[in-house]
Amino acid sequence: MSELYRPNVGILASGSGTTLRFFLHAIAAGNVSANVAMLISNNSKGGAFQVAERTNQQYGLEIATRHISNATHPGETDGKLLTKEASAAMVRAFKEVDVGIVIMMGFMKRLQGEILEVFGLPENWEHAHETNLLNTHPGLLPLTAGMWGKHIQEFVLERRKTHPETQAGQTLHAVPAFSTEYDVGPTFAEHEVPVMPWDDPDTLFDAVQDTEKVWVPRDFQDYLNLKQELGLT
Repeated sequence: MSELYRPNVGILASGSGTTLRFFLHAIAAGNVSANVAMLISNNSKGGAFQVAERTNQQYGLEIATRHISNATHPGETDGKLLTKEASAAMVRAFKEVDVGIVIMMGFMKRLQGEILEVFGLPENWEHAHETNLLNTHPGLLPLTAGMWGKHIQEFVLERRKTHPETQAGQTLHAVPAFSTEYDVGPTFAEHEVPVMPWDDPDTLFDAVQDTEKVWVPRDFQDYLNLKQELGLT
C-alpha cells in the first residue's frame, strides 16, 4: 500500500476564519491527511490570524502567518483584484514552507499573476484534480458566482419568491490559472442546505457555515485521495 499523501497546505483568508477553525480541528483529529504550513490574509486585523494562533497553542501546530495585501504590495488593480506584486509575494511566502496546495477560505480578492500560474488549474487540463488551488464558496455555483457571505443568502431568499426551487448550499471547486474571475472552475463537491420557512439571511448563513464545517474537511480529503490515485501528487 502506498504511503498516504500528506501535503503542506497554504490558506488564503480574509475574514473571521470560521471554516478554517474547523478545518484545523479536523487535521488535528487525524481526519485530514495534510499539514497547514502557512496562513496568509490580506486583512491585517482578520480573525483568521487569531484562529491560527489559538490552534497552534491548542494542538502544538506550527502554522506560520503573513499579512500580504494590496497595501503591503501595491500595484495596478481595480480594487477587487489582487495586485501582481502581492500575488508574487504570496508565492514566495508559500515556497518558504514548501506549500504544495493552496485553499481559499473566505478570501475576498480576485486572483491574478503568479499565484494562479504556480498553483491554478492549467488551461490544457485533463482532470480537475491537476489543480493545486481550491476555493470554498458558501453558495451553489454557477448561480451565486461573484457573490459572498450573507449577500448570497439574501439573494437566495429573494430569488425563492419567484423561483421556489432555488437552494442554499456550499461548494468546493478548482481555481483555474487561466481566469481572474470569481468562482469559476470545475466543482469537486457541492452540498445543498435546506431553506426553512423562518430563515432570514443570518440564520441561513449560519446553516451554510454549519454545513461547511462538516463537509469542507471531508471533501478536501476526497480531493487528496483521488489526486493520489490519479498520480497527480
